[in-house]
Amino acid sequence: MASRRAVRGPTEPTRLALRGLSRSPRAAYDSGVNRTPIRPGATLDLVAGPWDPQGACRTDVGGIELRVPGLIPGEEARVLVTGRSRGGPVAWGVVEQVERPHPARREPPCPTHGPCGACPLMHADEDASLRLRVESALPLLPPALRAVLMPEEQWVRSAPWGWRHKAVLVPSEMGDRLGLGGFARGTHDVVDLPSCGVLAPALQTARDALVEALSPLLNRGLHPAPPGREGRGLRALVLRGSRRGGVLATAVVRDEETGRSLAPALEELVERGVLTGGFLQVFDAPGDAVHGRDTPRHLAGAASLDESVGGAVLPVLPLGFFQVNPGVLEGIVRSLASSVGAPRSVLDAYSGAGALGIGLASALPTAPGLVGCDVVPASVEAANATAARAGLDARYLVGTPVDCATEPDLALLDPPRRGCRPKELDAVLATEPAEIAYVSCSPAALGRDAERILAAGYEALSLLPADMLPQTPHLELVARFRR
Repeated sequence: MASRRAVRGPTEPTRLALRGLSRSPRAAYDSGVNRTPIRPGATLDLVAGPWDPQGACRTDVGGIELRVPGLIPGEEARVLVTGRSRGGPVAWGVVEQVERPHPARREPPCPTHGPCGACPLMHADEDASLRLRVESALPLLPPALRAVLMPEEQWVRSAPWGWRHKAVLVPSEMGDRLGLGGFARGTHDVVDLPSCGVLAPALQTARDALVEALSPLLNRGLHPAPPGREGRGLRALVLRGSRRGGVLATAVVRDEETGRSLAPALEELVERGVLTGGFLQVFDAPGDAVHGRDTPRHLAGAASLDESVGGAVLPVLPLGFFQVNPGVLEGIVRSLASSVGAPRSVLDAYSGAGALGIGLASALPTAPGLVGCDVVPASVEAANATAARAGLDARYLVGTPVDCATEPDLALLDPPRRGCRPKELDAVLATEPAEIAYVSCSPAALGRDAERILAAGYEALSLLPADMLPQTPHLELVARFRR
């Protein structure tokens, strides 16, 4: 029989954590609230700690980090311990009962919230969710950066619904209809998503039209074959949209025969105006990758979409990288443009297709010279073409910051989730830019790299949170430093 252990402590830290305003949720357990040994099968009461990058609350219990999804930092809850790591002080649990809910708790407004793995924080309202994600991230950052957190009214917020302009839809067979949805959390089980509140309306319309157009092909040999499985058939459909309502659809198939059977349906949807462009890619590699790196075959319609950021018109490619929430990208660019002054030269590192650097250069009163770099040749080609159309003095190269011989006034860093590699950050610091703007999707990586920037003789100027992916644990942070 499972044992029940009460894990409680001072009432004042509990009240402060429940408010989620006056004190970080971490304070509730760092001050001794949750201290007791745990084991699988135990039931215990606790005060939930901060969110981790997956949206689980991580709470210190007797020196063990207990990770529990479905809670809000500061809540009092009864939790069943389901497992414990053999390799480290980590355990996992599930909520049995929320005994003292956070004021921000709500019934998730999406009917597929449980089985769908896409929006794990939908049980908290958007304003409180952003605030608590920021509070959960702050302990991962150096004190000098925490001290320059911008006021809440200046944070970049998003519309709570209809913000997502990319959809990766995996197929399933639902009787005589094709299901298009996503994987259940932690599995390869496909959850059909007949409606999704965070999808831009044009993507939802395109998804519904694709179901209608492709379902009859199930009786003619079409087989769903999503990532993680073997066999011939349809691997995924990738939709890209713009704020103007355009939609590009790429059918990723495992074999040419499936591609030939699908192509006419995509071409017809383009002709009807449901899709702006249709594409096909054959990709049969094992593993969970949705698509390959090869340029997809253009079937019909437009080859790309146009998206405006900071006054620059940027291309959105069918399988290229572009922020899924262009409204928040625009907010980040506008904030930077109002704060970086008038740099004469900018290093656009980890540039992708140049959305951030070209958008910023176009938003400034006087456009600076741009030198950029990225490791994906197609992205570099797109960035050079876009900069030329915008009339900018720009040169984008294939490579990393190590390969960029420049001495910029402003170094704009937007690295992947892992952050900057040490030699790449050292190369940027060696050029002694007057200012560094670091855009991060990982607070832990930002914290590590910020320590190196501060140690190199820079001071922290500001820290701006941006809600790039509402309803999720994701948090975008923009940190500025001055030499």
